[in-house]
Amino acid sequence: MEPSSLTTHCRLAFWLILPAYLAILVQAACAPYPVPLRLGNVSLSNGKEARGVELTVGTPEQKFALIPHNGQNGTLLYATNGVCDPNGANKWSRTSCTTLRGGSYDSAASNTSKPTSDNVFIDDDGWPGIKPITDATKLSTNVTLDDFAMGMVLSDADVSGSTMMFLGLAKNSTILSALKNSGKIASRTWSLFWGRGFGMPSQSDGHIIFGGYDRAKASGQRHTEPMTIGNAHCKSQLIVTVTDLTLNFDNGSDFSLFTSGSEPFPSCIMTEGPLAMRMHFNPFFSNMMRKTSDNTISTLKRALGYYYWTSLYSPQQKPYEGALTITLSSGLKIRLDRDQLITPHVYLHEQSGEMLLNATEHDLLIDPLGDDGNEYMAQFGFQFLSAAYLQVNYETSEFSLWAANPTADEDIVALDPSGKDVTEYCAIEAGNGNEDANSGGDSGAGGGDAPSTEPSSSSPTLSPGVIAGIAVGGAAVGALIAGAAIWFCRRRKSKAKSSTPPDMVQDTHFKPELQADELPRKTPPTSELDNGHAPFIQRYEIGDNVDPRYTRRYEMPG
Repeated sequence: MEPSSLTTHCRLAFWLILPAYLAILVQAACAPYPVPLRLGNVSLSNGKEARGVELTVGTPEQKFALIPHNGQNGTLLYATNGVCDPNGANKWSRTSCTTLRGGSYDSAASNTSKPTSDNVFIDDDGWPGIKPITDATKLSTNVTLDDFAMGMVLSDADVSGSTMMFLGLAKNSTILSALKNSGKIASRTWSLFWGRGFGMPSQSDGHIIFGGYDRAKASGQRHTEPMTIGNAHCKSQLIVTVTDLTLNFDNGSDFSLFTSGSEPFPSCIMTEGPLAMRMHFNPFFSNMMRKTSDNTISTLKRALGYYYWTSLYSPQQKPYEGALTITLSSGLKIRLDRDQLITPHVYLHEQSGEMLLNATEHDLLIDPLGDDGNEYMAQFGFQFLSAAYLQVNYETSEFSLWAANPTADEDIVALDPSGKDVTEYCAIEAGNGNEDANSGGDSGAGGGDAPSTEPSSSSPTLSPGVIAGIAVGGAAVGALIAGAAIWFCRRRKSKAKSSTPPDMVQDTHFKPELQADELPRKTPPTSELDNGHAPFIQRYEIGDNVDPRYTRRYEMPG
């Protein structure tokens, strides 16, 4: 064969191999579409509404509102008894108890409810009076987890202060593990935006997104922090440093609550907290009271309603009418507008089960803490996440914050284990999801509410593990094939040259070598979070106005 013809054939072989090689890499770069869950006002079986993550459990379906809890791993359901009156006080009607709990799970009415021996609260605190069960759990239009393991409350248990059912979002979250292990998401990540809830002039939905986030809701620069491991005062491990707290008055003037001697302080993000912030009394809350009105700590009361244990203005007091800007050490500024900081007093009617507003009283969604920073850490609750957008990545042990953009637009993208955006979506693997005893079952088909570009359920399906294997193996195999083609072509050229007439130049130094590249296999970094301590949130049941979380605080009349 003539050398020119041989070169042409080699080039042709290379270009024939290249598309197949690139196709492998493109397929490997895709990810399952993220799983978004609506967070908003949920209609319950009693005809009332509760605000939380909308989740449907059982066959036939029962709809609930769950509080996102980033200090716990398991998912908790309250049963039909609700345990709202453990001492027989008969304070709560059955209807109001259902609203208080975010629903009423009837296991006997579900054809798919089964007892289980699974550990439904991995690495969580003790759970007396809990019955482990599994049931079909619908997360979104296209994602259902069959035999998902949860805990059902049978008796009065101190369930870390939450009055509602909750969805555990900590590092060993059972729902996150079920989604990842069954190939529904590409990474152990979640994002949260609270939206605008009870007491605000206009309410709007938020969301939790597993395996991705909504770029449309994240405004400005992304600020990423490492998780803080082993701090007993912050079980979520999401600690930021506050460098300034600034009051923003309607006349355009600003006032810092920091004094000349104030130092930056840590604050823990706890998604279950029914408030904007817990701040230390001296000097911050004291300065706020002094600057905003004639109010003092002694003239305020404790709010015992929906925004439990925050501060309550009486009808005779004038509430603050400005905003609060929180500055973090990363440079991020989060502004809480007046309607995010102060609301009409919101409370649950004990008999009707309706969530009501008292326009003559106002809740200041701040809880003043004692002065001892070593004993009490400042905290941000779910109302903070109406102004900030949170993303958590357990693969990298990092979390990110943005200023939130409360838009109705959506731009949902997946996240790979390294935290990079992925906008190419593959079909997900349909399986039973029982990769381990605690993963929860899964036979749902399809990802979340994916765009039309998502492959149909009849397309070949790949799990994230298979995708990662293809990424590494495909690159290596492709390189080997290309190298073999080059070696073959060079060898043929060498043979052709050896048979050429004596007057043609022959390269006597050529030695064929195998051209092959290997991509290093990557193992995502892992971390372990310390179990920490029992979360701070106090249950707002039975009307006690003494908070057993703390024995020494600045107290206001109940």
